[in-house]
Amino acid sequence: MTTATTKLYYTLEEKNHSVARWLYKFFNREPLWQDLTAVNLKKFTNYLHVHLSPNSARTYLAELKAVINLYKSEVDIPSVNLKQVIRTKVVRSTHCYLSIDELYKLEQLENLSKTQTIVRDMFLLQACCHLRQSYYNPPTKKRPSRSLFH
Repeated sequence: MTTATTKLYYTLEEKNHSVARWLYKFFNREPLWQDLTAVNLKKFTNYLHVHLSPNSARTYLAELKAVINLYKSEVDIPSVNLKQVIRTKVVRSTHCYLSIDELYKLEQLENLSKTQTIVRDMFLLQACCHLRQSYYNPPTKKRPSRSLFH
């Protein structure tokens, strides 16, 4: 057995799997193949559902399943019955729209870090240009703007 296949974390990192970061955060250390017990996988599934949207969690778990299925013949994995342990459902995305008042309040936020300010300004610009979903309508003569980047 090679070192890459004995250490789960290095195997995932080697293949650039983003689930490696989440496993590292969950275990607070580099995870090993022996850590993939039914109980740990169930706890990890719940952990992802707490920290991510349901569909993002589903994507990471599918990635983990694929890696486990790929290496299960080479490495002794405590929990092989993945269908019963890692179960997630597709959740329909909910679209929400911001009103012009909400966009205005977002623009008025203060005490933001430099990064937060840049992200806020990018979002507002995208909303004003219809690159993001919102109820923003550009100002007209009948309906002048009350701010939003003026």
